[in-house]
Parts: sequence; structure tokens; C-alpha cells
Amino acid sequence: MKFPQNNPFIDYRNNLILAALVEIDHLNRLSTASRSLSNALAPFKEPEGFLSLVNELAYNAISHSVPEMVADQVQEELEEMPITQPELDAVLNKPIGSALQITL
Repeated sequence: MKFPQNNPFIDYRNNLILAALVEIDHLNRLSTASRSLSNALAPFKEPEGFLSLVNELAYNAISHSVPEMVADQVQEELEEMPITQPELDAVLNKPIGSALQITL
């Protein structure tokens, strides 16, 4: 699932956020089967911890969401300007249909 990008060098932050949120959703579903995993994820349920996890997972998603030639620049930018709550909220408020890309 990705948001469409008219240019592969812009709008990548939305896709990094989306990739992080998909991973977090996966972790949350797994945590229902494991009390120890649920306990380990507890600090990330607080707003500050959640945003920190989004930034870490978004940073990790750079390798498969951003063109290799600009990956270093994107990493630096994400370190200097981490994802903020308003930015996260904006992605969450987008219609899910705008993020679905089906490849045949």
C-alpha cells in the first residue's frame, strides 16, 4: 500500500509514515497473542513513544520506499526533521482509497 507519487522524489514522507503505521498495526495484532510482546509494546502506546516508534520504523522503510540515489538525503532529513503529530494526523485522515495501489 502506497500513496501515489507524481514524482518519486517528492511525497515520500507520507509513504514512510504509511509504511510505519502498517508495521505498527502488524505488531499490535501480534501482541494480542503474546502477553510478553504486549508488555514490551506498552511504552509505545503513549503518544510520545508512539511517535518515536513511527519515526524509527519510517527511517527503516527508507530502503524500500525511497529511490536509492536520494536515500541518504532522506535519512538526514528525517533525523533533522522527525515526523510530527500533525504530519501523522494528516496521513491518518487521508481516505484509505488514496493509498491503495494494486499492481497486476
